[in-house]
Amino acid sequence: MVSPTPFFADRGCHIRIYQEARALTAAGHRVIICTYHLGDNIPGVEIHRTMNIPWYKKISAGPSIHKIYLDLLLVLKALQLSFSIRPDIVHAHLHEGCFIGWVVSKLFRVPLVFDVQGRLTGEIKAHKFVPEKSLRYRFLELLEDLSYKLANAYLVNSQIMADHLQEAFQIHPDSIFVVPDIDGDSYYPRTWERDAFKRQLNIPLDKKVVVYLGLLTEYQGLDGLLSVIQNITRVRKDLHFLIMGYPNVEQYQRRCLGMKIDSYVTFTGRVRYRRIYEYLALGDVAISPKQVESWEGNGKIYNYMTAGLPVVVFDYPLNREILGKCGVYARPDDLNSFADCMLRVIDDRALAEGIRARLQQLRTGISWEHSSKLLTDLYVSLAKNGGKLAESVKLEPGM
Repeated sequence: MVSPTPFFADRGCHIRIYQEARALTAAGHRVIICTYHLGDNIPGVEIHRTMNIPWYKKISAGPSIHKIYLDLLLVLKALQLSFSIRPDIVHAHLHEGCFIGWVVSKLFRVPLVFDVQGRLTGEIKAHKFVPEKSLRYRFLELLEDLSYKLANAYLVNSQIMADHLQEAFQIHPDSIFVVPDIDGDSYYPRTWERDAFKRQLNIPLDKKVVVYLGLLTEYQGLDGLLSVIQNITRVRKDLHFLIMGYPNVEQYQRRCLGMKIDSYVTFTGRVRYRRIYEYLALGDVAISPKQVESWEGNGKIYNYMTAGLPVVVFDYPLNREILGKCGVYARPDDLNSFADCMLRVIDDRALAEGIRARLQQLRTGISWEHSSKLLTDLYVSLAKNGGKLAESVKLEPGM
């Protein structure tokens, strides 16, 4: 697997890479992840890194000018590994990974699978990396368009993304396969453990807890969320908000202090993936306040579902596809509606319990083990047919 990112860094893209590698390894494959010099090593996952660049320490999501030379180093590392192990399949993550994987694929004459985790230009716009009407942005658009012509097969995490690739980039539907961001790990602390953990985090035991897990950025809806918290806490004193993730923790803490809502909010900073369910178990309701309609995944929702939490989201097609009847949907771009939905779930116990029951049913039969078998069928078909797909290959999301 080619992963042009500081793997592992406890965020959505990395969790997908980890879960795929873990499931495929358990199915008997040797999976080698080729990645940047940064990131945590994970037991049971074979990781090979580029040479150390001591001045580059960024592990948060988002584009960087430094990725130009980091990706060149990753090309060299991928080629070095490939000469040593002679891969059967190159599984590339992200658009830069697709270009790196294509080099390896052509030199070693092996199929290339492109794991698409969103739009390249979508990320550029979200992080305001370059002006949208600039020549640099146009160049990145051309690179993105080219990336969708390089692979033998494409993996996406939603049917919405699959439809978008067909319509916008004319990728043949038979070469696009939906593999959702299923979460395979869970841990549910007992009640007494939750109370002890609440005390440790200075969360009042008598308050209902609203949880958020993810990046702390404007793009993910954090600015709007603080406005919601400010409005709610003017009339409700029985809620507490547990906000988990990074970067920009100190920035948002200062904003909470200035808005006089700091006593209602706990920021944890980066939470290790192995511990997220200890934190999520403290919640009564989970939220995803992103107000941008996009085709990329929303992996935090799968974490919430695994934890058995009712989830409040804005009413966008991707959220509907993931949650179905298990979601509570606010009107798009309406923060008052979002606040009302949160309060409705918190105050209506029957609604919350009904959602929990439906979540349990929805999760039945969903697993990375199922997806790994389907991925194996895809790999075998590509390897046996010189990079061409057999007509019998069909990936289903396992739902």
